[in-house]
Amino acid sequence: MSSPTPAPQSPVLASERAVSPSERDSIADAIARRAPSTRIQQSQYDSERDARQTFRRQIGAINRSDARKARACFDLLLKICDNIIREPENTKFHSFKPTNTIIKRDLVEVKGGVEYAILLGFRANVRDFQPLYEWSPRHIDELRIGADMIREDLELQDEKKFQSEAASVANKHAAKEAADKVKLQYEEDRRKKAERDRMEKERRIHAIASPLPAATPTRTTPSSIINPLSQIRSEGQTLSGDVAPPPYGADTAHADDAADDDSDGSSDAERGEFDGLQGGRRLGD
Repeated sequence: MSSPTPAPQSPVLASERAVSPSERDSIADAIARRAPSTRIQQSQYDSERDARQTFRRQIGAINRSDARKARACFDLLLKICDNIIREPENTKFHSFKPTNTIIKRDLVEVKGGVEYAILLGFRANVRDFQPLYEWSPRHIDELRIGADMIREDLELQDEKKFQSEAASVANKHAAKEAADKVKLQYEEDRRKKAERDRMEKERRIHAIASPLPAATPTRTTPSSIINPLSQIRSEGQTLSGDVAPPPYGADTAHADDAADDDSDGSSDAERGEFDGLQGGRRLGD
């Protein structure tokens, strides 16, 4: 019969059991040594604050030049510093000639460039009748601080440039979106106008091709329902509807009146003559 398999132990417990007392002491010693080192670094940083401020002011003076020239000056100074930090025993990196074409263009002719090199520890000297700037190893701290400040400024410049380019890209993208919206709106308006013109054209063609609607007949009142009395009362109409002059017109009435007047006048004259005759006869009698 096989024995039961022991349960696996926790890796944390196993590692704790594996550490011996001597190893624990060495770990504690390392932690104790690290704490003073951290305090020393903080104290060193505080003591270098003034030097950092000095380098920052000089960096500001260089940045007041043309941006392209200032960047070339910083790149050259940082290259000089890195060469010395990487190979501190190599003396060929400890000096530079101001008459060198690159040194003259990117360092000497840039306002503040030579002053920054002096802060790094370079001093003007003449050797073999040639002017040059030489660096002394006792200025290693200044060289290190100056190189760090150049890196810090270049990082800030790169970050600003990246943000500016990102903002420019965003603005261009936003402007492109706005232009696309305007273009789409313009195309939509043209499409709607073309659709309206097409519908209007079709309506006109349909109106021309369609026959005119039949004229609506005039509604007349049948003669059968007209009141006969109204026809009788009307002048110049008969029961059959024929138009005829009235039997007794206004002219006939005036003629009759004149005839009556004439007859009345003649009667009066004749009556006078008759009376005269009668009177004469009386007078003659």
